[in-house]
Amino acid sequence: MDDAYVYLTRYTFCMDDELSARLAAVEKQMAEVYAMAQKLYKLIYWTVVASIIATVLFVLLPLIGLLFEIPNFINTYGNIDTIGNLQ
Repeated sequence: MDDAYVYLTRYTFCMDDELSARLAAVEKQMAEVYAMAQKLYKLIYWTVVASIIATVLFVLLPLIGLLFEIPNFINTYGNIDTIGNLQ
């Protein structure tokens, strides 16, 4: 068991510089990927927020406006008969 540990220790020491360089490169790439993922998250977040705002502005507000205008239309069309009789 000691022989295997010594062998691995020697192997690790021989590869220490190369592994350190690889590890540094991988860490740099991971930091870049993390930064891009954060930018993508923010982009998706603000896209969802903008779509919710657009839905409220272009769908819900006109529907609420129609709730107030439909009684006026009904009242106007109901009075058309009385306007015709006045002439």
